[in-house]
Amino acid sequence: MVGVVRKNSPVRAECIAKELKLTPTTLNPDLKILTIQGILAVGPSENYSYNGSKKDSNLSNVLSSVLNKIRVKDIKSLPIVINDTGTIYDAAVLMFTEDVGTLFIVNDGGALQGVVSRKDLLKAALSGINTQETPLNMAMTRMPNIITVSGDETVFMAAKKIVDYEVDVLPVVRNFYTKSGEERLKVVGKITKTSLAKLIVDLGEGKRQRGFER
Repeated sequence: MVGVVRKNSPVRAECIAKELKLTPTTLNPDLKILTIQGILAVGPSENYSYNGSKKDSNLSNVLSSVLNKIRVKDIKSLPIVINDTGTIYDAAVLMFTEDVGTLFIVNDGGALQGVVSRKDLLKAALSGINTQETPLNMAMTRMPNIITVSGDETVFMAAKKIVDYEVDVLPVVRNFYTKSGEERLKVVGKITKTSLAKLIVDLGEGKRQRGFER
């Protein structure tokens, strides 16, 4: 029915019924429901038109507005870090015990040095190297080739980075200065595809609408 209206819009109920080989009386209840839902609009002379595109546009605008109000710091989770003096074996053990897919490598001063994923560790193990002796920095992605996000950036921007750079997780960072005055990044959280999916579900269930109005 919606397809007929979309194709012939605006169109009278009699024409819709004829196209579907039904009587107008049979269609009336369905037409009323679709009109109440906003999928169809009824105009002068009871001409029906498809309104779904406007509804979809409104939904998109609402979702965009919400995601641009929520900050990364509102949904970030705790990062799992490992010192850059560790080995590939150390990273594999930590990843297993913490049940995570990504570790963030930091130096003694807490500055972000790199990121290592399950895939990185698997690739290293399959290469035949001695994982208990090989430094972790041989398998990690190093700075400045790491895509990061700050806590004050919007969830929309974080999601866009994940999509654009095809990564599963982003470290949430803040700037700090070392004793020698060098600017570095400290990992204060992480945001993942899973956390973004959970946010969408929470929004759909109305759990996160309150408290994010800014």
